[in-house]
Amino acid sequence: MAETTHPVPGGPGAQDSGDPVPVSRARLVVRRFLRHRLATVSLVLFVLLVLLAFVGGALWHYGYDTFTPDNSQPPSAAHPFGTDATGYDLFAQVLRGTQRSIEIALFVAAASGIFGSVWGAAAGLYGGRVDTLMMRVADLVLIFPAIAVAAVLANNVATGGQGWLLIGVVLAALTWPYVARLVRGLVLSLREREFIAAARTFGAGSWRIIFRHILPNAMGTIVVAVTIIVAVAILAETALSFIGFGVRAPDTSLGLLVSQNQSAVSTRPWLFYFPGLFIVVIALCVNFIGDGLRDAFDNTRSRSRT
Repeated sequence: MAETTHPVPGGPGAQDSGDPVPVSRARLVVRRFLRHRLATVSLVLFVLLVLLAFVGGALWHYGYDTFTPDNSQPPSAAHPFGTDATGYDLFAQVLRGTQRSIEIALFVAAASGIFGSVWGAAAGLYGGRVDTLMMRVADLVLIFPAIAVAAVLANNVATGGQGWLLIGVVLAALTWPYVARLVRGLVLSLREREFIAAARTFGAGSWRIIFRHILPNAMGTIVVAVTIIVAVAILAETALSFIGFGVRAPDTSLGLLVSQNQSAVSTRPWLFYFPGLFIVVIALCVNFIGDGLRDAFDNTRSRSRT
């Protein structure tokens, strides 16, 4: 009797089954993101900058507040970014400034992303007067950012506070409405979908629906918005430190380094351009990552393009 053979899964006999291979949403998003070459390169570069700032800063033989006998030295093997007039190693200071700037930016993105997402999801799901009231509160926050920044941060400067966490809290308090508006607009379309009606039929409460059904389906919009906020927060912290409302000595940030060394552009340009270069590179990397994530979460793309 002839032996019966069965095609091995994935083997020659199973190649032309005609059934599409299911792909999870997470793998689909990753695959789309990796096809965005500029975003992929930017992500790698951003990760390397983070590792350089947090790991390299701890391993570098000069501290950001360590005096050296080499005053106003140009870039060299001993001091890759040179030194300032007091002998501080600029490479160590740039690494410290990058740490602070990234810490503030990630804190702002996380805080505003979480609070804004929950606020917008609740407003969109409840609707009616609750939606109107919650969105008017968000509008109110958007109309007085200058007053809040001037009042809170000027008081921080007057009392001599270091206050990087306070800076992050203020910036997060001013940026969460942007996330809330995006999520609320998405929820207005999601709340009429069948899976929301099914969840209500089985007795799910509003907050369970928000955290188990709405926010996971809005994650693409949230991730893209949070990525943009990272870049905005870095530039905002830079501007605040530049005008004296941000991080203050003896601590440092990239914006503070640019502010302190702007008068040395013509005589010791390395003091100004190296911190400025890090600001530009970080902001561009985050923006390109955001572009890649936006394309990756775009469900209007056909499966054939992924």
